[in-house]
Amino acid sequence: MLALLIDASKIMDDLFWKQAFSQDKKAFLASINEEKIRRFAEINYGPWDRLDGDKVFLTQNNAKAHGAEFYPKDMTKEEFEKSMLTEKNGLYSIISRNDDGQLMTIAYSEIYSDEINRAAAILEKASTFAEDKEFANYLNMRADALRTDEYQASDLAWMDMKNNPIDVVIGPIETYEDQLFGYRAAFEAYVLIKDLSWSDKLAKYAQYLPELQKELPVSKKYKAEVPGSDADLNAYDVIYYGGHSNV
Repeated sequence: MLALLIDASKIMDDLFWKQAFSQDKKAFLASINEEKIRRFAEINYGPWDRLDGDKVFLTQNNAKAHGAEFYPKDMTKEEFEKSMLTEKNGLYSIISRNDDGQLMTIAYSEIYSDEINRAAAILEKASTFAEDKEFANYLNMRADALRTDEYQASDLAWMDMKNNPIDVVIGPIETYEDQLFGYRAAFEAYVLIKDLSWSDKLAKYAQYLPELQKELPVSKKYKAEVPGSDADLNAYDVIYYGGHSNV
């Protein structure tokens, strides 16, 4: 099952490359002769140093677009804001142009259909090896979410899991790669194994979370949401990072 989860996560890694950089990953990396520079480009998902404000370190490349590959390069903020697009600020779609040059949205499940269908099938196969029924259910629901761009139900199923010793966080989640508007979610994945010993040690602190928040030295307006005393605190070993979780 772990091997399958890593296989699905590698697809998320490839999808993030497409969202971050317009060039083909294999061709781009193969064009770099110096091994250390090639590895640096691989780490940064393109020719920009992410720890130095996305500064270009391969000079034949342009500055990184604030909208990454989520929006047309020639699109202005004004054009976008004036448009009457459906799913204008959707998490799970890109903005493109139709044959008339007008802005349009394309769902992730459509534009990345090949990769998403392969990843979904792998998750479904992995579910057949899961001994924990809640985890198996989550994997199947996450596969459906990838195919439909409807993630909330699988998110709730993930939160409901309590006893699974193996976990995976997978799909389009964080929006930091979209530095133009912060709307579009980027693909990522973590494959995790729960550290049962340390999780047991942490569990006793969960009951104190409401009291700990109450005593935080901040204004009451920042403490409106009260954590439940039945919240989970667990420790995990991450055995694979993919996509946006690497940056």
